[in-house]
Amino acid sequence: MIYSKKEFAKDLKAQLDRGYEPKRIGNWAHQMYLQYCGRVDRELEEIMVDLFVLEEGPEFELPESKLRELVERLEKG
Repeated sequence: MIYSKKEFAKDLKAQLDRGYEPKRIGNWAHQMYLQYCGRVDRELEEIMVDLFVLEEGPEFELPESKLRELVERLEKG
């Protein structure tokens, strides 16, 4: 089964709605990357990698607004 950008957007939005915790969101993105490795397109794979570095510390954090913009972009396809 292919994991789509829209599915990822929905799941990322759910993570953000639980609260903006970059380390937790980074860990979640890392787990999703491992779970769906090889079953996502190249762009989504790169997005997952970009997000899982959030778990490495505050110097890698992105503002919540940027993550919500990403959700909107992915929802549009």
